[in-house]
Amino acid sequence: MSKDKSKHKIIKVNLGCRTKPLPTYINVDIDPDNRYADRIDNAFTMETFEDNSIDLIEAVHMFEHLSYEESERALKVWREKLKMGGVLRLSVPDISKTAALLLLTDEKPLVKSMLYGSQRGDSWDYHKNGHTKTSLTKDMGRAGFGKIREWEWQETWPHNYVDTFASAYWPPMRKKWKLDNGKYEDMQGVLMSLNLEATKESTLFDGVGTSNSDFSCSTPI
Repeated sequence: MSKDKSKHKIIKVNLGCRTKPLPTYINVDIDPDNRYADRIDNAFTMETFEDNSIDLIEAVHMFEHLSYEESERALKVWREKLKMGGVLRLSVPDISKTAALLLLTDEKPLVKSMLYGSQRGDSWDYHKNGHTKTSLTKDMGRAGFGKIREWEWQETWPHNYVDTFASAYWPPMRKKWKLDNGKYEDMQGVLMSLNLEATKESTLFDGVGTSNSDFSCSTPI
């Protein structure tokens, strides 16, 4: 009985967890000294995971740290690791909004961090790529993902429970909160993260879908 349960256990992986592990996820990081990681692995090879074994892969403000070639390879690997119908959920700095922020406010420290990374002495703390909604949608489609759509952090557990970069706003913490009564409290900030997710479907294609995912919910899974 227990073996049967484990076979159908939902496997969720948080890639590049750094200091922000997610509850109920397998938190993965490349740094062997990261005490928050459940598993040490390279996010764009995922050698410690079997193909077709994962229900949900998340990468929150990690994908922009990969080069053009690494990004293309990562998307293909992540599709291979997901089960059929599995979901890839990404959050990256929104380069369109970052450019607008620079032009409108000259907010250089934040813009530099969004564009180039924090660069705090860690070789992985540099951004090698930038994404808009159009470019990231195309990249995910070329990798064979379908049903590409935005996801709302306010509606998506655990991002509506713990603070992650998926809800990065300018000015900081001026978020649009969802209250327990279902209403929103809008602090008039601008969401600086681009949040997209997609589904592994049965055939590779270059199309873009619009359906919603079962994983886009506020209930823990």
